[in-house]
Amino acid sequence: MYGWYLLVSGLLGMAQFVLPGIEEPQYIALSIGTFIRSGTFKEGNFMGLFLIFCMILSFYVHKKLLGYYFAASLLPTFSSIGFICATLFLIWYWYRNNFNRKKFINLVFIFSAVVLVFVALLPNDDFRFLILSKLNFGKSTVTNNADISRRDRVNSLVTALKIGANNPIIGVGISNYARHSHNYSEVPLKANFKGIANNIYAEIFAEVGVIGLFLFIYLLFLLYKKAQLDKSGIMKWGLLVTYIYFFAFPTFTILFIWVFFGLVNSFTS
Repeated sequence: MYGWYLLVSGLLGMAQFVLPGIEEPQYIALSIGTFIRSGTFKEGNFMGLFLIFCMILSFYVHKKLLGYYFAASLLPTFSSIGFICATLFLIWYWYRNNFNRKKFINLVFIFSAVVLVFVALLPNDDFRFLILSKLNFGKSTVTNNADISRRDRVNSLVTALKIGANNPIIGVGISNYARHSHNYSEVPLKANFKGIANNIYAEIFAEVGVIGLFLFIYLLFLLYKKAQLDKSGIMKWGLLVTYIYFFAFPTFTILFIWVFFGLVNSFTS
């Protein structure tokens, strides 16, 4: 609800009440207004993955309306990877629970309508900045004190791969990506800038090398096997979209990821 409040109040040009403890939030600047996209988090993608987990768990406990609400609440985050993962999960959920020939035809019409809306919005500057710029890594409309852009994220990924390639066995140590990023970055970084890899797999490769990356992927595989004990399939597909989200998530050290993993690991036959 707070995320929706930040979106609406920002677009209406109202003074926004920022909760105590929220420092340097991320903003989205549109032609019709500027608003905070990160909610109570510091980064929009943090909030996006949290909402994905909330959506998955809501469907798991048969709270469908709440699940759809959490999916819709990704809008204030403007997280592209969040939109993609939520869409993939909802398509699977709809297919598993509602598929028949008539509804498939309805889905085709809905998809066609979405494509037409997409084409109609192409001339809009805000739409091109928010959607197309994410595809071609053009200039970002997300602004904060770290001056994050699509180019910065690509550079952080390449930097992580370089660090890992030069320290392939055990990496440079957990949480040491930022310490070494200045030496490998193709773009000069500020002296006090603490970089993040923006890709969990690349981050782990840089910090704990091939051995650590293999063990992490093996952990994900074991969790996937555990999730298959859930007869509804919700947790299995929830894990799969989470693994996709990791390709654009800042770091593996966020607690709610491991809470979700712990829930999956609690399943018993």
